[in-house]
Amino acid sequence: MKRSSLAALVLIFGVAACSDIVSPPQPSAVGDARYAKHDNPSRLSTAVLAVCTPGTTVTEGDLFPGGIASFGVSSGLGSVTVDHVNAGTGLQSLTVVGVPVNAIVTIPAFTPGTTAPVVVTFTPVIPGGAVEFTLRAASTFHAVFIRVRCTATCTPSTTLTEGHLFPGGIVSFGVTSGPGSVTVDHVNAGTGLQSLTEVGAPVNAV
Repeated sequence: MKRSSLAALVLIFGVAACSDIVSPPQPSAVGDARYAKHDNPSRLSTAVLAVCTPGTTVTEGDLFPGGIASFGVSSGLGSVTVDHVNAGTGLQSLTVVGVPVNAIVTIPAFTPGTTAPVVVTFTPVIPGGAVEFTLRAASTFHAVFIRVRCTATCTPSTTLTEGHLFPGGIVSFGVTSGPGSVTVDHVNAGTGLQSLTEVGAPVNAV
């Protein structure tokens, strides 16, 4: 709940009413979009979408069989880690195959033949949009293709009601929504935003 010292507003928003909500994710192929609330030093207070944790699908590459056994693959927030086993010729190349969908992909420099983990990072071009791209990791003899995906995040609907202080909450606050976010804007008068809190337990949201 957001309030000033004199007026308050109750803001209800839900993803169930989103027109662009996607089907339930498949564990092996789809990332779970995670949310986080961040303090904003300006008068705008926004719940901001964090970078997603992608799902990955690993398949044998275009060299000799044995790629899947040669490479470990894991994912984190906005990242995919490729780790060659501590044997053989090590990681020789790591590239993006084709054109990424809604992602800027960054592959760090590494020494060819390394067996240390290499962390590839990505940033969505359109926050909250679906992300998909494919990596190719190869040693001298083996390779894998790594399909990386995040589902789209919906734009929530919002319902405003007067809060528990003096009347005037609805006219005191402007509320807008975007992909994975809600922005609350106090008018340029009065006591301004004094608090912004979550009421009750969120459903399927962090």
